[in-house]
Parts: sequence; C-alpha cells; structure tokens
Amino acid sequence: MTDYMLRFADEAEAKDHLYDVQADADGMAIGSTPRYFAIDLIGTIYEPAPDPLPEDYQPVPYLGYHVNVRHTADAPELDDFVVTPSPVTPLRMWC
Repeated sequence: MTDYMLRFADEAEAKDHLYDVQADADGMAIGSTPRYFAIDLIGTIYEPAPDPLPEDYQPVPYLGYHVNVRHTADAPELDDFVVTPSPVTPLRMWC
C-alpha cells in the first residue's frame, strides 16, 4: 500500500481528482466511484491552539482542503497535491 497526505484548493478539486462521476443519459450526476483503495476526506485543518487558550482566540486554518489516500500502487498523478514537507505529527493517518 502507498499512503498520500494531500492538499487541494477546495473540496470540489479534491473530488474531481479522486472520484469518477457516473451520469445518467441527460448528463445528471447519479453517483461516484473512488479511483483509489481508500479515501479519507479531512477538509480544513487548523494550526494547534496555544495553551493556555486566550479568551479571544480565533482558530487559524492551514491553506487548502486536506485528504488522505491509501492505494494499492503508486499514484504519480497525485504528486502535485502531496503535502511537503510531510507533517511530523499528522492529525489523522491510516492504522
């Protein structure tokens, strides 16, 4: 298995690259099929909060829409979206 920690501009871009959409005869989307073995749509990730937490604290998001992908083979088509450098302490990962 190959694991990828990815960042896209937004959810729409992520789903465009990670799923194939099935359409009916009129072109209306009726479902989607993942292109990879497993996809974990994480979404927005925030910087760690300070401790102690100030009363006026506002969460600070990292840029992008985050996704973890596990695939049975290399997927070089995802290389442009890989988070670099890799997170030292990922918030979510495969077990």
